[in-house]
Amino acid sequence: MLLEYLCPCWDVHPRVRALVTTRLGGVSRGAYADLNVGLHVGDDAAAVRENRARLERASAPCFFIDQVHGATVVEARGKCRGTVPVADALWTCEPNLAISVLTADCFSVMLADTSGTSVGIAHCGWRPLAAGVLPNLVSAMPAAVSDLRAWIGPGISVRHYEVGEVLLETMRASCSVSLLDGVICTRKQCTYADLERLIRNHLAQLGIACSPELPPCTFSDQRFFSHRRDGPMTGRFASLVWIAA
Repeated sequence: MLLEYLCPCWDVHPRVRALVTTRLGGVSRGAYADLNVGLHVGDDAAAVRENRARLERASAPCFFIDQVHGATVVEARGKCRGTVPVADALWTCEPNLAISVLTADCFSVMLADTSGTSVGIAHCGWRPLAAGVLPNLVSAMPAAVSDLRAWIGPGISVRHYEVGEVLLETMRASCSVSLLDGVICTRKQCTYADLERLIRNHLAQLGIACSPELPPCTFSDQRFFSHRRDGPMTGRFASLVWIAA
């Protein structure tokens, strides 16, 4: 089966390339079928390495990070590609180096400058967002904020993201009232959080133009892995952005 992926619809320089994998086109089996690219979720390591090789054949050499739901940003360099730094966002100016985050309900956010000379990507679950991963990434990138463009990858929609009081209190303590505008809603005595809206509020506050394209919901769209739908025994799909050589 051919590897299946989505391509973002955003206004960027033709040198900037990006894709998001689905779960189709790999060799993993069972709960991880087919294209799981996460080495940390219990899947057979040989299968994951083959999946990653297929991914690189469709894109470029990939730079992965050890995501910990924080706000650390690292610069990706080809000479350090064998390392896996602890971070939740990364950026690069190097051509032919695909920077990646892995998700299964959290969102990815890609950034690129209008000249096509730098790209960035962030893992955007509620913890990284509350910790400031997006402003940290924007501050780290060597581009004027007015030159940056953003695209939001697939993630869990507000309809399926019920949250509890602990998470709500953490978000209220970490995020300003303006950032939380429209993020929290109540339906049938249950409370839900709209992470896509929180991301868009962050980007608007930072002054970054974002593609209006609506991201697929990972919970309802069976093409994607979903931790909340499937439980801990599930895979991870990849979001990649790179500068063409």
